[in-house]
Amino acid sequence: MRRRGALLALFLQKVAIAVLGFLAGGKLGGAIASAFFVHYGEHSTIIFLVGGIVGAILLLVLFDWALIVVSSLIGAHLIQSAVVLPATGSTIVFFGLAVVGIVVQAAALRRG
Repeated sequence: MRRRGALLALFLQKVAIAVLGFLAGGKLGGAIASAFFVHYGEHSTIIFLVGGIVGAILLLVLFDWALIVVSSLIGAHLIQSAVVLPATGSTIVFFGLAVVGIVVQAAALRRG
């Protein structure tokens, strides 16, 4: 029974990621079209669908890497904000911690 629940959770996670990517990609596609084309409204549905499909595929493919980068940046920010340093030192600590976080998590991702 637990195995079915785990499989269902993984499936629903992929569905949620795809839906979020579709909505974000469609919205971004519409924003780009409105910035470059005056009469984009005539084809707004097609633009939204194409942008949504591209966004869903990109987010499904790049989800692990996006999660690694975002969690490393947030972790570096939390640690850097807890330490009192001059501005230059804070910047160096932030970027150093972010790079270490990305490298460690990327190595763990490649191992399995």
